[in-house]
Amino acid sequence: TDVPQALTTLKRLLHAFRFSNDPLSLILEQNNLGKSFLHLVIEAKTVPIISLHPIMQRCSTLNQKGESMPLESLMSLQDSQGNTALHLAAIKNHEEQLLTMIKSVELSVRDRILGLRNGRGNNVLNCAAFHRRLASLSAIIPLIAQPTLLPLLQSKNKQELSVVACALRFLNTPFWETLEKRLTAGDLHEIVREQDIDGRTLLHLTWIQKQ
Repeated sequence: TDVPQALTTLKRLLHAFRFSNDPLSLILEQNNLGKSFLHLVIEAKTVPIISLHPIMQRCSTLNQKGESMPLESLMSLQDSQGNTALHLAAIKNHEEQLLTMIKSVELSVRDRILGLRNGRGNNVLNCAAFHRRLASLSAIIPLIAQPTLLPLLQSKNKQELSVVACALRFLNTPFWETLEKRLTAGDLHEIVREQDIDGRTLLHLTWIQKQ
């Protein structure tokens, strides 16, 4: 395939997309692997070459006018492995694209979309923690409504490992500073008691690092 020509064509298509009355209908279509256009953009081997800002802005504007399908419909599409575009962005560390997608939907539905599980039993935060994307995880946390934050952080995958227990293995200071700002004292108490896959709490791990 002629890559420059393909990119030119894609840009023209996206230009037309911005003036569509119902842009979501154009990108909700899934291929035989369950992948939407959004999956394919995020799944690029390097940082995605297509900016999601114009797409998300156009969809968001039409959503507010009640002239388009809810944007969370697109965010909720899962491929044959159960991954949404958000899962893929977390796994591949496409932080800018991940945050753009999260910010594009209403605060009230973010926990539901982030909590969707793939075939491995992981939600988006599980994926970010498991793949050591702690900068992305720290950036996501302030975007989640306070009442739903702790349950998301404590959600466990099939290996019975929660988001926090997975992340605490790396003792990342900025991540913990983010938690301290967003969680209550009681919530932090619950976090400190979390155990990793070897039964170690944050206190155990901190002491081991100190030695």
